Amino acid sequence: NVRFTMKPNEIRNLTLDELEDEVTKGREELLDLRLQTSMGQASNPRRIRAVKRNIARLLTIATEKQALEQQALASQVLDQRMSS
Repeated sequence: NVRFTMKPNEIRNLTLDELEDEVTKGREELLDLRLQTSMGQASNPRRIRAVKRNIARLLTIATEKQALEQQALASQVLDQRMSS
């Protein structure tokens, strides 16, 4: 199960691979919750909303990390070109 109490700062400490794993786990749980809801067995239907928000939070932070990595790469390339 994905931890729903993770704060954005805690999520930012994860690597991109760990973020991807958490997103996968969240999507699996969301599928399970939707199946339970459709069968009338959902113990907590509000949890679907929490899982969806957590997935969105994870994806947002993953995108931020990727943008920062690309920005760092671009600045390294620029520095190399200027020093040559």
